[in-house]
Amino acid sequence: METGQEETPKKETRACRCSKVSNWLQQQQTVSAMSVDEAAAELSRIDKPETPSQIYYFGLLNQQLGTSAGAIRARFAFVSLAKHEDLDRQQRQLIAILEHHNAERISWLESQTELERQRDTAAAQLGEANEQKALLEQKIEALTEVETSISTRKELE
Repeated sequence: METGQEETPKKETRACRCSKVSNWLQQQQTVSAMSVDEAAAELSRIDKPETPSQIYYFGLLNQQLGTSAGAIRARFAFVSLAKHEDLDRQQRQLIAILEHHNAERISWLESQTELERQRDTAAAQLGEANEQKALLEQKIEALTEVETSISTRKELE
């Protein structure tokens, strides 16, 4: 009988732990379905997240913004959440995945920003080169006209 009694609390604990991460996953699906405007509006209602669930939600909402600043705030939220002692292994694994995801997102967004800067610089250089080409073509045309007019004068002399 004692063995059977010991197994029941373990099952309840497992169910409880699954329930925690399941709730978080459901919350993640809900936030993923939000538009950027909805996530921003929801964020404006949050004062200061303190509990693990509030911090998790705060991180998800910031992640949903799709901006570099949002990814940085989300990553920071997940890093701080990982420090909470009352999380189970599955929650910690989920947090680690989300933290890594946001770190990668930050890197990707930074590389995109750098690529856009390089593109803009190249476009400006191309514009300057085209202007110089047009000026050179005008000078060549002017020189050709001068040569033609000199040739014509020599023929007339």
